[in-house]
Amino acid sequence: MGMNHSTARRLKDEEIKQDLKFALFSDSRPVDNEFYWNTVRSKLLLQHNVDFVINLGDFTKWSWPWEYRNYFSKIPSGSVMFHMIGNHDNRIFGNWLFKRYFGSWDFTLEYGRWVFVFARNAYVIKYGICPEQKKWLEQELERAHNKFQKVCIFTHVPPLSPFSTLDLPQEKLLEDSRYEKILGSSHAPELAFYGHAHLYAQRKENRTVHVISGGAALEEDLHDCPIDPPHTYRGQHATLVTVRQKGSFTIELMLPDGTIEPRYTRKG
Repeated sequence: MGMNHSTARRLKDEEIKQDLKFALFSDSRPVDNEFYWNTVRSKLLLQHNVDFVINLGDFTKWSWPWEYRNYFSKIPSGSVMFHMIGNHDNRIFGNWLFKRYFGSWDFTLEYGRWVFVFARNAYVIKYGICPEQKKWLEQELERAHNKFQKVCIFTHVPPLSPFSTLDLPQEKLLEDSRYEKILGSSHAPELAFYGHAHLYAQRKENRTVHVISGGAALEEDLHDCPIDPPHTYRGQHATLVTVRQKGSFTIELMLPDGTIEPRYTRKG
């Protein structure tokens, strides 16, 4: 069934915590990216004691079998990790290899008051969600709304609308009318996290807080952007998120040495 399924099952089987803490980053390619692995092992799992880690995609460069095999072998034993598929991860053999190691790329995890929705939007020749995904996402959001739950979406490519003021290459932001309609609906998610762009960016549009966390990229691959707390940051980083059963949340920016940059903290 893959690591995504086993991680979801493990969280479902545990007693629900009042405060659930997770970390995420994206674009950790190449496979031997020491910043990424050192951060996962020592800063997140040990120093910050997160409950799980999410890689939002692009953990391989070309999706060769040896890349997937080497990446999977580096995951620390006992780690609780989710993975999204990025555009680099579905080149060549990527679809088959992702399913083999990690399983599904479209799934939902209910955790008490919160619902975590993982949705693929990166493909070899296009970005965006397909009509079947749009219908599925609308059903998940409506179900959560009817149960008075909060929703957090994870996907790879960020939408253009919240981040249109960023000076980024055109291919780093996605114009997707299907996803935009979901974000503009009365059932829009409270939180949405993305990778793909190699920087940190935070915006609130309508009822949704959007965060790009592409901070696992190599230093030379980071995109230029102003250091503008709490909106944008250029530098390697991870994003820490705490969600509470009362419905509140905290988003924090973690620097490579494990410290929190307080100017980027957002509470809701």
